[in-house]
This record gives sequence, structure tokens and C-alpha cells, in this order.
Amino acid sequence: HQQWVTVDPIPGAFICNLGDMLARWSNNQYVSTPHRVLPPKKWGNNGQQDRISIPFFFDPNYDSIIQPIDELVGNENSKRLFEPIMYG
Repeated sequence: HQQWVTVDPIPGAFICNLGDMLARWSNNQYVSTPHRVLPPKKWGNNGQQDRISIPFFFDPNYDSIIQPIDELVGNENSKRLFEPIMYG
């Protein structure tokens, strides 16, 4: 569904947004997500609190071939959804 979802923060938890390469590697078992965040309307005593965001990007080598891993394709329940591409 293409809509915003309100999610209450869970103390001590973190969120991991997945990108397009992991969707390809996992044959869409893990779906790429839009990377958008809105600050909560009421958070803390006065409705204001810093939000900590620590982006980390992990990418394959520039000349890597990206394709679904073999363990996730080829059985009766799963066909290859992506053709191989070069990352760079």
C-alpha cells in the first residue's frame, strides 16, 4: 500500500531500511522501502526531542554482478524475478 503508516517508537529498537540491491539479491523476499521519516507530533515532555539518525550504506564492488542468490530461486515456489546486472 502506498500510504504513510504511523508507528510508535519502541525504546531500544532501531529501524533498518532495505535498498534495491538487497531486494535483487533476495529475489524480492526483502522488499526495498521508501526511505522517509516524519518526526512524531508529540515526543518528550514538550513535544520536541532530537531524533538520532545514523545512516550506513554498504555497497558491493563497482564491477559486481547483482542477481538473486541461488538458494532463493529455482524451486517450485520461486522463479527468478531479476536478471543479472552490473552494480556500477
